[in-house]
Amino acid sequence: MKDERRYRYYVSRQFIQGKAVYARRDWRLPAPETEGIVAVPARQILDDQKAILDAVQGAELASNR
Repeated sequence: MKDERRYRYYVSRQFIQGKAVYARRDWRLPAPETEGIVAVPARQILDDQKAILDAVQGAELASNR
């Protein structure tokens, strides 16, 4: 924390371990922005009950009887 502010990031494994050599391999993404980008499409998918039902039926999952 810096000045009582908390900063959240998603980071690469190489970044955490201190093993990354190249800038492309060690990365840090701000969590709020990343989560915001993912949340909207995820909510749209999960709100579409027909699509979920179709996917489950199409997967031919065995029922637990």
